[in-house]
Amino acid sequence: MTEPQEARNAADIAVLGDQLARVRARIDELALAVSGVQGTIEDQRDVLRSVDGLRETVDLLVQRFNALFPPDDPDARRTRGPSEHAEHEHDASDERYLHGTE
Repeated sequence: MTEPQEARNAADIAVLGDQLARVRARIDELALAVSGVQGTIEDQRDVLRSVDGLRETVDLLVQRFNALFPPDDPDARRTRGPSEHAEHEHDASDERYLHGTE
């Protein structure tokens, strides 16, 4: 091999080495991004797992509420506890939901 060819090969190898370094850096960036996405997905899975069966739990609580405070019993009115504030009045849709008429 001639000297000019060796010089060109060395220059090509240097360029390829630089390109390889950039590709490695980009792969590292992508791996970090994928790791972050994986963490987010795992967090979402945990959140979804925690609400699994929530509808059934709410339905059971509504049934218990209605057993304690029947919707057709005028004497079974719920009163506010000391931790509740008057400005947090509920509307008619809350009452319909609690009594299963919505």
